[in-house]
Amino acid sequence: MGAVLRIAADEISARTMSGETARDDLRAEVTPGRTYAAELAEAALKAAAQTHEERKIPFIGHLIAAIAFERDLSAAHANQLIATADTLTYRQLVVLAVLATRQEGDALRYRGPLHEQEDPTESEQFSVYADTLDLFRRGLLKTYRHLLGTPETRLGGDRDRQSWPAVPREMSPRDTRASSTGERLARMMRLDLTPEEDRETLVMSHIGQPARD
Repeated sequence: MGAVLRIAADEISARTMSGETARDDLRAEVTPGRTYAAELAEAALKAAAQTHEERKIPFIGHLIAAIAFERDLSAAHANQLIATADTLTYRQLVVLAVLATRQEGDALRYRGPLHEQEDPTESEQFSVYADTLDLFRRGLLKTYRHLLGTPETRLGGDRDRQSWPAVPREMSPRDTRASSTGERLARMMRLDLTPEEDRETLVMSHIGQPARD
């Protein structure tokens, strides 16, 4: 558990030494005798203690460190991000990393249609699909098909479009990107540091970019 605080402390120190200034309210008391910094430290320890996936711990540490410099982030919003990061699985963090850092032109798709499988819910691919759908429901992903609507809904104008958090009919990696909240969480957790091997085995082997002709 102490590892998450060491990671956060080292990153805060490095950023401070490079000239960045931490937010002013860290020493402010949330309740008598209890500062915002102490509250963040406790949140980090609880998140680390509750996870059984040790690979998440460095990224929780990065999140805590980032909060110390995000001046436009309220305490309530910061607590929400910590709670969200705490409940996501490591694979979901990797999915978010892939979709937050994808390049224009990346044509991701599930490797083989789910509907052609006898029982798709038993497959690893469906498990990744379920993780992706959960990220969408949390507001961390968006789908262009969902946002733009079908030709029929586009004719009807904005009022006829379904809005988040309605579940789209199809969650296709081709049309899915990180939302602004998802991008922010990915940046603050430094999910770009997720190992390439994990991206390949946990995510890309199931939604990998198809071979180009």
